Amino acid sequence: MITEKGLPIPRIEVEDSNHRSRSGPGSVIVLAADTETSVLGGDCLGERGLLAEEVGRVAAVRLVEEIESDCFLDRHMGDMIVPFVALADGVSDISVSQITEHTLTNVRVAQLVAGVQFDQVGDLGKPGRLRVRGLGLRPRQSASSPRESHLIAGS
Repeated sequence: MITEKGLPIPRIEVEDSNHRSRSGPGSVIVLAADTETSVLGGDCLGERGLLAEEVGRVAAVRLVEEIESDCFLDRHMGDMIVPFVALADGVSDISVSQITEHTLTNVRVAQLVAGVQFDQVGDLGKPGRLRVRGLGLRPRQSASSPRESHLIAGS
């Protein structure tokens, strides 16, 4: 699947957990691609009755989708970075391969808690952008939202 799309032959490293606890009854695979600008991922969690080959195929399809999106962040990192760009100094403008429910939820929470405003993020299930002027948090500072500022000033 990956080489069929004209991508380089993957380097494969197998890591087998010595822990016997499992997150599901089947196999799991995580694939990563180092691009010129970022690291993107694709994964799949198996389930009872799903062949390991199908788990691998689904993960490969997801990874190729991430690479072909030509975006800086994959769908999972897109939602995880929201609190950081909300607190960062200056304007953050980052492309995300797919806007997920998690992305939209995290954006809404960041807007409510930090008082920042994200520009139009994008449509669910489609590529999008995370663009926001952060609070300007710098190392060794505490964070407060504009809504909390009056509480701190009145202390």
